[in-house]
Amino acid sequence: MKRLTKPAGTRKHQKYPPNRSVAVDVDGTLHSHGIPCEATIGLCRDLKARGFELFLWSARGAEYAARVARDLGIEDLFSHFLTKPGYIVDDEGWRWIRFTRRLDSAKPAPAGGK
Repeated sequence: MKRLTKPAGTRKHQKYPPNRSVAVDVDGTLHSHGIPCEATIGLCRDLKARGFELFLWSARGAEYAARVARDLGIEDLFSHFLTKPGYIVDDEGWRWIRFTRRLDSAKPAPAGGK
């Protein structure tokens, strides 16, 4: 029997490459004290142009996240506005987080496969 190899871009023990979806936080990330973070907005535009799906979330709720995006004129970058989860139900528990990657708006975004 042929041995299966891990898809490119996966980490040790990860079955699949990372999804092309990105959750973006509002306060302190998209803006700080009402001042837009141009680096983060630029990163979001770049990721969207390269086919990533963007979610905007906030501990203050989905309506707040949508309002901030609308006020900044970038509502079209995001496919969903969400409340940041307080709880999760997942067979992996919090172990799933090890398969995610943090994007820093001051660094170039990953090329990532389709």
